[in-house]
Amino acid sequence: MPEGVLAQVKAKAFNEWPDDCEMQMYTIENQVAAWPGYEHILIYN
Repeated sequence: MPEGVLAQVKAKAFNEWPDDCEMQMYTIENQVAAWPGYEHILIYN
C-alpha cells in the first residue's frame, strides 16, 4: 500500500473513531488487508 494511501486510511479511521482505539485499529487493519501482499502489516499509531 502506498504511503500516501496509508496516511489517508489512518486519517479517516482517526476521524471516524476519535475516542475508540480498537475501532481505529480494526478499520486500519481491514483496509490494509484489502491490499494484496500487505495483510501482514499492523499499524500502531
